[in-house]
Amino acid sequence: ELRRYPLFDERGREFRLRWQGEGIAELFEVIDGKRVKVADRTAAEKLVNLVHAWGHEMKEILGGMGLNALESLRGNRYKLRAVGLSEKDMYLLGVMPAGE
Repeated sequence: ELRRYPLFDERGREFRLRWQGEGIAELFEVIDGKRVKVADRTAAEKLVNLVHAWGHEMKEILGGMGLNALESLRGNRYKLRAVGLSEKDMYLLGVMPAGE
């Protein structure tokens, strides 16, 4: 779930999303550990559209693996591979590292 992960721009600023509904989210910049709502609506819309598009891309990738819904991953974790996760995280998630 992407709401748990920070997003960064090219200048190193950290952002967070709070989803309000399907394809609708509020964008916050993290400044000194506090969330400040982004007033630039155009920038917020671009980032929300990007994250929403990632969801569609993930569905395409899963479809290419023969999985037609995220729910079909239940019990099929052998098809999932991890990139950039620690050994502990991979163990907890029940996934193997990429390339194995």
